[in-house]
Amino acid sequence: MEKLKRKNILSLLLCTAFFCFFSVCCESPRVVKHPVSRGDTYYYWVTFYGDEYNGKNMANGEPFSNDAMTCAASGFPFGTVLEVQSLDTGKKVEVTVTDRPGKEVIDLTKKAFDEIDNAAKGKIRAKIKVVGLAESAPTAVSAQAD
Repeated sequence: MEKLKRKNILSLLLCTAFFCFFSVCCESPRVVKHPVSRGDTYYYWVTFYGDEYNGKNMANGEPFSNDAMTCAASGFPFGTVLEVQSLDTGKKVEVTVTDRPGKEVIDLTKKAFDEIDNAAKGKIRAKIKVVGLAESAPTAVSAQAD
């Protein structure tokens, strides 16, 4: 009986160690690592904004337009340029992070979504790649100052 107890405890410890090792060592393709670097790649669900958001302020303070090439994405600094590629069609589009989504998705403008897939789908899986960093992306303030 004592031998069986010892074997169960050893099995439990090995399973716990295995779980801890892989949860620390294996990066999730959904969690944005910091600092954000060019070439970082993630996989997310992608949706698009409804027309009711046109003209409302985004999290960066600028008014929203569904005709722009922008997105809402958690974890990425404002101004980060992302390449979004539909896993269904293979088409790509570049967008700039200007807002924060309400869920664990990336929300594209309708214009950007339409360039990579059919809006009738509503939600698609996509590969997200960092192609430009926030400090290198032009901002509305610096564009107006010139």
